[in-house]
Amino acid sequence: MCCLVARLLPLRRGREAPALTSRIRVIGYGYQLSRGITSGRISEMEPAERTIRNVVAKAERAADVTVNEVYVTTGFGPLSSQSFTANVDLPGGSVTSRDMDRVMRAAREYGSRLGKTVLHAVPFGYTLGYETGITDPLGMIGDTLKVDVHAVSVNGLVLKNLKHCIQRSHLSVAGVGASAYASGMAVLSESEMQNGVICLDMGAGSTGISVFSQGSFVYCDSVDIGGNHITNDIAHAFSMPLIEAERLKTLFASALVAPEDVCEPVIAEHDDDLEAEVVARHISKAELSDIARARLEQTFVEVRDRLRASGMEPMSGQRLVLTGGASELMGAVELAGQIFRKQPRLGRPRPVAGLPRPEAGPAFAAPVGLLIHLLEDDLTMDAGVAPEIIATSQGYLARVGQWLRESF
Repeated sequence: MCCLVARLLPLRRGREAPALTSRIRVIGYGYQLSRGITSGRISEMEPAERTIRNVVAKAERAADVTVNEVYVTTGFGPLSSQSFTANVDLPGGSVTSRDMDRVMRAAREYGSRLGKTVLHAVPFGYTLGYETGITDPLGMIGDTLKVDVHAVSVNGLVLKNLKHCIQRSHLSVAGVGASAYASGMAVLSESEMQNGVICLDMGAGSTGISVFSQGSFVYCDSVDIGGNHITNDIAHAFSMPLIEAERLKTLFASALVAPEDVCEPVIAEHDDDLEAEVVARHISKAELSDIARARLEQTFVEVRDRLRASGMEPMSGQRLVLTGGASELMGAVELAGQIFRKQPRLGRPRPVAGLPRPEAGPAFAAPVGLLIHLLEDDLTMDAGVAPEIIATSQGYLARVGQWLRESF
């Protein structure tokens, strides 16, 4: 779990608008091992609450601010991804900003018709009468305004527990987003989004899926498999503590086994609870890599099957981008390229002032992407539920604190 506190920088007069990431500076951050959260969902309230308090406190001390309100991004699921068309009449004849708001409200209402909560409703095309392919209808004339929308929604109960946990930490939730979407915003180039790309946000407990095509966000989903599953597999196979299994995975495991790995040993050490002594054993790199590869193959095959079943694979182009902490496992990018038969690369978030290079790796893609999303959306984002439902809610992963109140 991590928390970023960022400040919006003023625009200088007489100059062209700078890149989005040059408008913000991270003034504090904190992170630690996440507890009480499984696959992006609250599994134990008290450990999750403690983690939230600790992470926010670290960011507060570093930034020298008090955080009261947060934006949250998380890899929870299952997500529902749907595309549809919403429309409203135009009594005034020409399209106003109010009409644009009305048609998007209609889209959100339609997206939540099955009792789910809409996290994102992203327009990817407008129609006025018989005029199609319009990207910005503001000021144009017509009798009916239609918008093609991609909506991402989640089970409302999952979201309520997440928010409730955050509110127990004396924080209010300004907005919630899916980490798969946020990570894509942080690591993908405009050309990739235009030509078609799959972005996999590989976290500890889940892997988020986002697809961009023709410059628009067109699909989102998640599978409940992540880096922690590889750690658990290693711990179970060799009867060792999770902390030692994580160390071995990070330092020695690979998705691609080299011939020399069969004979090259690594030393695993851990305390024997019964004998009260340190137990050392030799494990080959090949054994570790076989376990890691099997779990990664399962992850990638399930993602590939989800995409095929959704009908989105033809729109996904030839590019594949992996990001998130688990994507840094050696050989993961190459293995994904083999399974998906696409051109793969490791996705690092765009540079942001104030975030040191070690903390600017794939593991920080989701919170950085959330910053970018907020800037592009004029610092607004739905909290996910109606105000009367929000009383006692909140909860989780990569959060950006305070800057709405501090900077504006």
